[in-house]
Amino acid sequence: ARRGLLCGGVPPGVCASLRQSAPLVVSGAENSFRPRIECAAVGGLRHCAAASSASSRLSMQRWPIGLLLDAVATLAGTGGKQLLRHAALTGKHRYYALGLILTAVIDPIFDVAAYTYAAQSIIAAAAGLVVVWNVLLAPYTLGEALTRERKLGSALIFAGTLLVGVSGSHAEVERTPAQYLSLFARPEACAYYASFAAWIAVCAARLCRVGAGKVERGFLVAAAAGSLGGNTFTTKAASELLASGAADPECDGCPFRSPAFYLLAGCTAATASTALLLLGLVLREHDALFAITVYSGFYILSGALSGNFVMDEKRGRPAASLAAYCASVGVVLLGLAVLGLGERGEGAGAAAARRPSYEPLSDEAGAAEPGDAGAVRGGRAAQREWSGARQTAGSLPRSGEGHISRGRTPKLHPATVAARPEATIAHADGWPS
Repeated sequence: ARRGLLCGGVPPGVCASLRQSAPLVVSGAENSFRPRIECAAVGGLRHCAAASSASSRLSMQRWPIGLLLDAVATLAGTGGKQLLRHAALTGKHRYYALGLILTAVIDPIFDVAAYTYAAQSIIAAAAGLVVVWNVLLAPYTLGEALTRERKLGSALIFAGTLLVGVSGSHAEVERTPAQYLSLFARPEACAYYASFAAWIAVCAARLCRVGAGKVERGFLVAAAAGSLGGNTFTTKAASELLASGAADPECDGCPFRSPAFYLLAGCTAATASTALLLLGLVLREHDALFAITVYSGFYILSGALSGNFVMDEKRGRPAASLAAYCASVGVVLLGLAVLGLGERGEGAGAAAARRPSYEPLSDEAGAAEPGDAGAVRGGRAAQREWSGARQTAGSLPRSGEGHISRGRTPKLHPATVAARPEATIAHADGWPS
C-alpha cells in the first residue's frame, strides 16, 4: 500500500528515494499521508523536498563520473570520425562501417550514460575533448599537419571547455515527462528556438553563395552540424527518464508509459543523425582537424545556451558564476576565430600554389591579364614553338631549348618565387631556371 501511495504520479527516482527514507518520514498510521501533504505542488503532482535535496546532493558527488564517461564517448566519436575521413580519402568503404559503429553506437551509449550523472551544460562543454583527441591523433592516423593556428585554436577551445565545465551548473532536478514538456514550452525556451532557426537560415543562405570545396563552406556546414548536435536538451531529458524508468519500472508514474518519453527519444535520434550526416559531408572535403574542431566548438556553444535557456540550469546561480560562464564561452569563440582565420589563410595559399607558375605576357596593347584564357592559350602556343611539340600548360623551357617569338616574355608567379627562391636564378642565356 505504501508503495502505491508514494508512486502516485511522483517521478520514479523520487519514489525510490521516498521508499528508502520512508521510515524517517512516515512515523505512524496517523501520518501515513505526510509525504504527499508536505510536498510542493509542481504541475498537479508533488515532489518531496527531502527527496529532491537528496537527489541534488547525489548529483554534486557524481558529476565527475559523467565527465569521465563523456571522455570515453568523445574518444570513440573521434576515432569514428577519423575513420570516416580515412574512408573518404582512400576509397576503402569498409572503414565507413567501422566509423559509423564507433560514432553512431559506442559514442551515444556512453554519452547517454554521462547525461544521467551530470547537467547538460557540463556534458556539452566536455565535447571539447574531441578537439584534444583529434589534435593528438590526426597527425599520426591521417597524416594531417598540425599548424600553429590549429595548435593555438585548439588550446583556446580546450581551455574554454574546462572553464565552462567548472563554472557550469552541477545541480540536477528530477522531472516527469509532462514537466519536461512544460519546461521546453516556456517563453524563454521558445525565444531560443527562434534564434536557433534564424542562425540555421543564415548558414543556409550563405551556403548558396559559396562554391563546393571552399573553406568557408566547410566552416558553415560544420558549424550548422555542431549547433544542431549541441541541442542535447532532449537527450538529457530522455536519459534521465530512461534511468528513472529502469530503476522503478513498476511505478505508476513510470516514464515508459508516457508518449512524451518516446517523443523526446525520437527528437534525440533525429538531431544526432542529421548532425552526423552533415559532419560526414564536411569530412569528405576538409581535414578532420579543421572540421571536427569547428563542429565541437559550436556543439559546446549550442549545448551551453540550450542548457541554460531551455533546461533553465542558470536558475538560482549567482551573478559571478554566470559571468564566469559567459567569459568561458568567449574563450571558446576566440579559439574558433583563430582556427577559422588560420584555415582561411591556408586555403588561399594553397589555391595560389595550384595556379601555373609560368604565365606568358604579351607586349601588345590589351594583353590578357595573368591567369585568363587568352594568356593560357598564348603560353601554349609559345611552348609549341620552343620545343616543336605540344607540352602541358605551365611548364618551363629548359636552358637553350628554344626561343620565344612574337615578343612574349616569361613571368614567374609570386607563389613560385616564394616557394622556390632558386627559380629566380638566371642562366647565361637569360632564362630563369
